[in-house]
Amino acid sequence: MCEDLEAALAAAQAFGVTEMPQGRNWLRLPDGLVVEFIQASAGAVARALAIDPRA
Repeated sequence: MCEDLEAALAAAQAFGVTEMPQGRNWLRLPDGLVVEFIQASAGAVARALAIDPRA
């Protein structure tokens, strides 16, 4: 999940990723790991990062 999907996809290109057939937000990393980037709704990333896992 990312605040700015377009910026995240552009930044990932510098690491030699390959777009997957599932869509341009699915990327295969050079080591074979596949990740999906999802556009977060406004404030969702900040709320997720504010969660204290020890609470």
